[in-house]
Amino acid sequence: MTTIRTDAIVIGAGIAGVKASIDLTKAGVSNIILEARDRTGGRLNTVKSPNGRNFDLGASWFHDCLDNPLFEKSIEKGNIDFYFDDASMSLYNKDGFIHDDERLVPIFEEMKNYLETYWVPKSRENDVSIKEAAYQYLLKKKNVLNDFQLKNAPQLLRFFELWIGSSWDILSARYICEDKHLGRNAFCLNGWSSIYNNELVELSQISGCGNDTKKLETSKKIYLNTEVKKINFSNWNKEITIKTKNTKTNKIDTYICKYIICTAPLSVLKLQKNEVGSIEWSPKLPKQISNALDNLSFSALGKIFLEFDDVFWPKESDRFYCLPDYDTEMYNKIKNGDAKSGIQIRTNEIDLTSAPDAEGFTHPVLFLNVHRFAGVPVLACLISNPLTKWIEADPQNRAWPVIKPLLSKIVSSLPNAPKIIPAPKSITCTQWTTDPYARGSYTGLTVHDEFEDGIQALIDAKGIFDGKGRVRFAGEHCILQGSGCAHGAWISGAREAAEIIKRINNSKL
Repeated sequence: MTTIRTDAIVIGAGIAGVKASIDLTKAGVSNIILEARDRTGGRLNTVKSPNGRNFDLGASWFHDCLDNPLFEKSIEKGNIDFYFDDASMSLYNKDGFIHDDERLVPIFEEMKNYLETYWVPKSRENDVSIKEAAYQYLLKKKNVLNDFQLKNAPQLLRFFELWIGSSWDILSARYICEDKHLGRNAFCLNGWSSIYNNELVELSQISGCGNDTKKLETSKKIYLNTEVKKINFSNWNKEITIKTKNTKTNKIDTYICKYIICTAPLSVLKLQKNEVGSIEWSPKLPKQISNALDNLSFSALGKIFLEFDDVFWPKESDRFYCLPDYDTEMYNKIKNGDAKSGIQIRTNEIDLTSAPDAEGFTHPVLFLNVHRFAGVPVLACLISNPLTKWIEADPQNRAWPVIKPLLSKIVSSLPNAPKIIPAPKSITCTQWTTDPYARGSYTGLTVHDEFEDGIQALIDAKGIFDGKGRVRFAGEHCILQGSGCAHGAWISGAREAAEIIKRINNSKL
């Protein structure tokens, strides 16, 4: 068993952890990074397809481009290519292309205004799902909507599922419209690994390893395959002891420090004792932290990349959105003016127990036309829970049967539509829900969440151990503006490193 001492330990080698380590190292604070996986990057993961193309299974966009310091830094670096994929989005349902004359988009915008006006001010106790909110809106407006709009407008609102990664019957009506981006979104063309690698090279250089980032492992700056099992604080010597297990050899090691920056995902922090990836705290985390974790949720946005020999879909659109078939229960209640029964509120996702309907239009799916901005015969599909979890369990057998009928309907609108839709050459899919160190994608917005208060409690991190700020939390779940985004995680890493540097300089411990 090895024992290692350092000033600070960063848990997690994602972009938050690497940024924190960069700033600590620059300030002369000795630190190391412990990472449970056999790779760096965390939920940033650019993989190569069987045909050698780079696909981002994690972050794909620079969000908040009006005020995104990581975006600006990447532009200055000069080795990042991007595309603002905010041009036209074509709409489809099971009957085919939906023309603008159907006026679904203006109704969608009015529904968002309705959510902002009537549901954002509500208390946690009075929160409802966006499905329920859509139902209440349609009851109010059914006399000015035609039958097509009554059926399909609420399904357009399910676009939010592909923003967060959870189904509309658990998404919070009071929070969904507050989750806004500052400015445009730029799709990264050469993979988020290029942005992450810029940070890793910077850490390597200031750590005396030159441009060879692999030396960060041999120099013992980053420890891979190192799962944190227990974090213990001694009130006697004011030290933090971290027990770890090597995920390959099962070797137990000990690390001792004065400060921790924990960037483990929200999903991991929420785990019960003895679950894979769970961290035991001794003494236990204070009630305000455990309550914050209980009152925040985690989502599961999934991605499927399909490679073909040729482009046979419409080339002029950035995106194709396939609306699910209309909700017959909701539609019938609206037609009957049933305002009392409402829609059942749930706070947990229900797993799919069988394959979705063979027709395909049971869940919202957003297609990204990668050919339009990268010139390659590739489509990327965004999906949300519970479909994400179901497909990720067996993507090679489950993805294409779900996607094929949707793509067939998209192609059917073309003058020279192929009679037979070719199968993809390769399918590359996320597997975040099966990854024990991720268990999903990023922070969610579930009914009855305390999103702002919960995140602020993690940022403040009060009352842990001796109450002197020895434990800091960083990551996409520890920031308000930029929550769920890679740049938000990066900013939080810088914030917590600065907090520790300040405490050391002020000799508060």
